[in-house]
Amino acid sequence: MAAADEGVDRIYVSGDILNPDKPFSLKDIQSLQAYIKNKRPGAELYLGTPRMMNEMQFEIYKSGLQTMLPYIDGILIGNLGAAWAFKNMGVPLAGDYPLNVFNSLAADFYRAQGTAQVTASIELNAACLKKLCKAFDSIELIAHGRIETMYFDHDFFEIYGHDLNTPFMLYNEAGGFEIYRDQHHRTHLLTKSRFTILPLINDMRRLGIYAFRIEAQTEKPEALREIIRAFKEKNAGAVFNNPVLNKYAYSYEALRFK
Repeated sequence: MAAADEGVDRIYVSGDILNPDKPFSLKDIQSLQAYIKNKRPGAELYLGTPRMMNEMQFEIYKSGLQTMLPYIDGILIGNLGAAWAFKNMGVPLAGDYPLNVFNSLAADFYRAQGTAQVTASIELNAACLKKLCKAFDSIELIAHGRIETMYFDHDFFEIYGHDLNTPFMLYNEAGGFEIYRDQHHRTHLLTKSRFTILPLINDMRRLGIYAFRIEAQTEKPEALREIIRAFKEKNAGAVFNNPVLNKYAYSYEALRFK
């Protein structure tokens, strides 16, 4: 609700619901759609697919999507199989960052599968991102949030007997990671530190990118409101000077800018 209150253009409902949150029901989607349209009539609601799916889940999701189609504006595709399985559902498809669109060949491939928009790989450097933007005019960029680095078809919480409602930590030489379990008992590794390209928004717009996504699944509503407002202020030309956001990294791994 916080994102809708702040007037964003599109809200994605994740296909991987992390504990302690519960999966969305049809009634939840209906209520969310009505709330979004009331706050901003032109805003869109996209329903995401899990990033890992088996054959049974494809059938279950296809059936569930049929009932939700009247209440969503598109589907966020998290894996190649989903792009093929849901391309004829009658709503636009957007490619999520696990598709790892790194160049124009990958973008063209997913466009051929029916995706109207793709998310650039978070591992792109500035030069490669520039080439991708020239070749494909519908690029979305992850602009802020915790990045999911790995996911497993194993339930680490059950293996270690950990509390399902509390993420646990993993540390290595690269830093800290928070471990969550989803509704299918799969394990997800998210960076403990948030990533942001807020200071670089104007540079990204000069590349032709106008779709910026905040990964907000683990954010509290008030924190999300602050993040959205900071992006709006920067987009309006404000100087980047936020006491909370300025401590975050400006880039992630290969994403480096001069």
